[in-house]
Amino acid sequence: MVANNEFDTNITDIGENKMKKKIKIMPLTKPTANLSAEAYDSMSVLLEDVQSNFRVFAEDLSFVRKDVDEIKSSQSRMEKRQTSMEFDIIEMKGDIKKIETRQSVMEVDLKEIRKEIKFIKNEIAELKHSLTQKADLERLFNLEERVRKIEETIHH
Repeated sequence: MVANNEFDTNITDIGENKMKKKIKIMPLTKPTANLSAEAYDSMSVLLEDVQSNFRVFAEDLSFVRKDVDEIKSSQSRMEKRQTSMEFDIIEMKGDIKKIETRQSVMEVDLKEIRKEIKFIKNEIAELKHSLTQKADLERLFNLEERVRKIEETIHH
């Protein structure tokens, strides 16, 4: 039942400005001509219950707002981390392309080195067959030394 006192209810606006507004609820002072005293009492009890429930709802709403603020903050941090990771991925893709290009160049160089080694070995074989002079023998030693150095370079 409602007494003759005024009720103040704090309602927090859900919008961005978060201003507190006061709503004054005036108590029922006398039954209207159409309401019996019992109906008036029932209505008063119902209004008190609605007011009580509204206060509980307003308190729960402040907890929900706090939770939403925390979720927004967490989401903002996650978005920043995602953006950073996206930049890192773009950078890594560039690095991978550079590595692939270097690998292609090295494969071409390795083919050329293998061709040169094969050519030198063929030349050595020819020289061994035609070894008649000391100059040919010296040329053979020079070629063998070149092959040894190239092979050392490849294996390191």
